[in-house]
Amino acid sequence: MIVNLNRSRVAHDAPVPEVVVDLTNEMTLADVVNGGVFRITGTTKNTATPVPVPVSRRVRLHVQDSGRLLRQVWSDPVTGAYAFEGLRANKYFVLAFDHTGLYGGEVETDVTPEATP
Repeated sequence: MIVNLNRSRVAHDAPVPEVVVDLTNEMTLADVVNGGVFRITGTTKNTATPVPVPVSRRVRLHVQDSGRLLRQVWSDPVTGAYAFEGLRANKYFVLAFDHTGLYGGEVETDVTPEATP
C-alpha cells in the first residue's frame, strides 16, 4: 500500500528531486518532561572478589517518589562507569542487575543528581 501524504499527482516520467543529507550536523533531543542540567554517575563493580572488579551491568534510573522508570544504560565493560545526563533536580533510585545470574541486583536509594559542569 502506498500513501501519498501531500496529495499531489506526479507524472511517472517526472524528474526525481535530488535529496541531500548533511551528516555533519547532529540532532540534539531534549527531554522536556524530565530533562534538566543535572546528572548521576557511578560505577558497577563485582564486590564478591577480594578486590572489587569493574563489570558491565544494566543500570536503570527510577524516580523515587513514583517508581517510574526514566532511563536505562549499560555500564562500561572496562571501567564499570555509567552516567545519566540531562536530569531534573529530584530524588532517584538506581538499580543494577547481574545479567549473568550469579549475583543478586543492587539498589541505591535517595540518589540526588549533581550539576553538570
